[in-house]
Amino acid sequence: MPLLLQRDFHLLYLLILGLFSLFHFSSCDHKKLTSIEFTNSDIPQEVYVWQRVWTDEVKSAVMTRAPDFDHTVFLTAEISYHSEEWTCQPFQYPLQHAREHSGECGLAFRIHANAAKSRWSESASEQIAQFLRTYAGDAKFIQIDYDCPSKKLADYTKLLIHLKNQFPDKTIEITCLPDWLNYPEFAALLQQTGLTRYIMQVHGISGHGKGRALCNPDHAYKTALACAELGKPFLIALPTYRHAINYGTDGKVHSIASEGHYQQTSYEVASADPFQLSLLIQRWQEQRPILMQGVIWYRLPVSTDRMNWTWDTFQKVRHGEHPTLAELDLAIIATKDDLQQLIMTNNSKQRLDWPVSVRLDWQGFCIASHLTDHFSTEQFERSKGITIQWKKTSPYPIAPGETIHLGSFRFNENAPSIKISTP
Repeated sequence: MPLLLQRDFHLLYLLILGLFSLFHFSSCDHKKLTSIEFTNSDIPQEVYVWQRVWTDEVKSAVMTRAPDFDHTVFLTAEISYHSEEWTCQPFQYPLQHAREHSGECGLAFRIHANAAKSRWSESASEQIAQFLRTYAGDAKFIQIDYDCPSKKLADYTKLLIHLKNQFPDKTIEITCLPDWLNYPEFAALLQQTGLTRYIMQVHGISGHGKGRALCNPDHAYKTALACAELGKPFLIALPTYRHAINYGTDGKVHSIASEGHYQQTSYEVASADPFQLSLLIQRWQEQRPILMQGVIWYRLPVSTDRMNWTWDTFQKVRHGEHPTLAELDLAIIATKDDLQQLIMTNNSKQRLDWPVSVRLDWQGFCIASHLTDHFSTEQFERSKGITIQWKKTSPYPIAPGETIHLGSFRFNENAPSIKISTP
């Protein structure tokens, strides 16, 4: 082959190689090429009030504790779609509060996932707009809480564009799921809707397994970095509560309870770990993406809550302070009729989990014993001691100041010295 022709082929090869490289790098995930700026400034904090009915204790928490936060968001209505029919259930108390404090708080509208069947047609989108016109007039901003299926984000974009057009003077924000980050339609949604910011929820039972933490701090931190790569301001939603989850034999979730009466006999608990989340806040205090505009806590603690942190625990965690590692106090108390009663008391300011088992050791002879419904006998030797096992009778932790009677014991002679331990 002539030398000139060889050189032409070589130049052509280099040109093709250069074009391929250009195409390859430009087609890479743009998030990986986006630099992230960081800050160590104070973390703005917001809070969510989820109660549909406001007791005096909820009202008190809203009036005395919510002002500690930059913004408060109230669950205002739930919207459902069944058999091509829309329904909206508004909640009286948050709406009344919004009217009395017009323009001061965010109002959240929860749309059930079955709304995806509407494909967010123009008529479906207009129906949501009509609900907002009726109930969102006093909102400082509107929050749309809708767990859109990841593969239908393009449909969801149509709804949000419609709402932005219908409410040009209202700030609209949405709650989001981490799985959305795996779909290019999410980045397109953020670009096309022009949202001021969005809320990324990093808590939930999906993907964390039975009985584990409701929020994985490492996953939350990495999710915040992934959000920052999209180039849009966002908040991270963090939990303060626990769920009691009933799983079927197929491994699927059959029911979830957070407050109220729980009737299932078999459950696993997924809870927000205050110690781990305080470490996460510390980490963000030292360095967080500048596009992360803060955190929003789900939920505002109320004194009558049973499945939420106490206010004392919440205050420490949100400031990045570790809650004191507290333990239940177990004691033997003698009664007038020579019974030895096993008593458990929570003398801390935290809600504490039940002990899985309790061991009593003695030198004497126990002639009679009785356990309350909370525990069963695992091992019993009348002349040595007893191990009792918690029967998981309740998913509710033990509240501060609460005292629980676990059992009674009678001995043939004077009561021996009893050693208590929690294996």
